[in-house]
Amino acid sequence: MTTKRTQLTPADDAQRYPCRDRPESHQFDFWIGDWNVSDPDGKPLGVNSITRDLQGCVLRESWIGVSGTSGTSVNFYEPASRKWHQVWTDDSGIITHYVGELREGAMRFRA
Repeated sequence: MTTKRTQLTPADDAQRYPCRDRPESHQFDFWIGDWNVSDPDGKPLGVNSITRDLQGCVLRESWIGVSGTSGTSVNFYEPASRKWHQVWTDDSGIITHYVGELREGAMRFRA
């Protein structure tokens, strides 16, 4: 028995993957990439890698500090609250949930 594969229309595709085209899901795109992080005096603190995941619905952060510490976060836009959420955890077991938004050209979070 063969199965016929149904082609998705653009409308079906947009419904199946809403984050791809939702403008708010791209507000944090400036953060995507690999970053060398330093303090205000230029002293290296670590490296951070930010990638897009789950069809654009998630930004995933991977942090490695110069001391060998590591952590990760999952960041997503929640349409119901019109807020960004970041759930952060690290190798010491700390878990923090931040909530924020793009305001006045800057992404602002609070715990």
